[in-house]
Amino acid sequence: MRIKVLVAFFVLSATLFAQTPQVFISDNAYAVNKRSWYIGATGGMPYGWSNFSSLSDAKTYVGWTVGGFLGYQFNPVFSLEAFGKAGYVNLGPRGCQQLSIGIENGQFYYPECTSRCDGFNDLKSKVRLQQYGLRANINVLGFFPLTKYSRLSIDLSPAISAMGTKATIKRTQTNETLKSEDQNWHVALGGDIGINYLIGKHFVVGLYTGMEYLTGSKFDGLPKSHYKSNYIWESGIKIGWRFRARNKVSKVIAVQETIVPIEVVEEIPIEVVVVEPQQPKTNPQPQITFPVIYFPFNISIIEPEEIAKVKEIADILKQNPTINILIEGYADKVGTPYINELISTRRAEAVKAMLVKDGIGSSRISTIGKGVDENASSNHLARKAIVIKAL
Repeated sequence: MRIKVLVAFFVLSATLFAQTPQVFISDNAYAVNKRSWYIGATGGMPYGWSNFSSLSDAKTYVGWTVGGFLGYQFNPVFSLEAFGKAGYVNLGPRGCQQLSIGIENGQFYYPECTSRCDGFNDLKSKVRLQQYGLRANINVLGFFPLTKYSRLSIDLSPAISAMGTKATIKRTQTNETLKSEDQNWHVALGGDIGINYLIGKHFVVGLYTGMEYLTGSKFDGLPKSHYKSNYIWESGIKIGWRFRARNKVSKVIAVQETIVPIEVVEEIPIEVVVVEPQQPKTNPQPQITFPVIYFPFNISIIEPEEIAKVKEIADILKQNPTINILIEGYADKVGTPYINELISTRRAEAVKAMLVKDGIGSSRISTIGKGVDENASSNHLARKAIVIKAL
């Protein structure tokens, strides 16, 4: 059942991977709507539940882990990352366990002993952990237009991994080691819930908590008992660095004119008759004027009253199928240069998206964000997208 639930999570993640991000973005957006790599580190405190538990009646046994991750952000909703971590989890007896174990030739016997025995209540387990896996992150805020590009993200993160455990059983009073288990490997199924915040353009900090179920033998090194649990719960902090996607820069190739010298042998006077060719009669191309699309403050969504202008542009392009256009987006002076450049680009892309939806080929339309319109007489007139005809 747990495997079926995990598979369902990853099927959902795959559909989000294929999702095309929208082109609309608000002026207060800080996250860049581009695919990018990221890297980071984690530090956490794990708690275990098996035959023993980290939250026993006598005390709380605290463990630790440190790790790292490398991931790729596909869109504002979905990212995928590989991770690894290592550390220790400590456990003690759960309640009053009237059970005992014996060590005979290095083996445990349960529940009856034929030689020296130790009660469960007098023992503790220290388990060394190492884990390597794959995790999908689904940002629930990415489904809502008002929070899609927020600095804040809330992630649901299903994960599957291989976890190695190596348990050491000790006496609680003397800390004497009774038994050191060999390395055991488990399939860990589970996931995290995390909250992250983007600082500036690159640095991310966050908190996470989650639980994983370990298949196979009990990870605390004790023989099986009536306890069915084999879980590890961990909470911690994470820090990350997001690599900003680079825009492709077109290369301009300069063609240098080459002059080849010609040797003149002899000057011969030649009578030249100039015949002026008749100019072909051409019909003057009519002047085409495109309407200007204006936007409200703080968003790049085309308002209903401006949609008719976009339809007019589409009709002109349909009537003139040989011309291409360049759409220039602009912003007002409110906000930082980075945000203004971003919003101006998204406004141009919003107009293009509507034209393409209306049947105009995307290859006929180019877009560019010009940032702030310094020549506009007001902020209202600055927030716009204009169309320039390019033959």
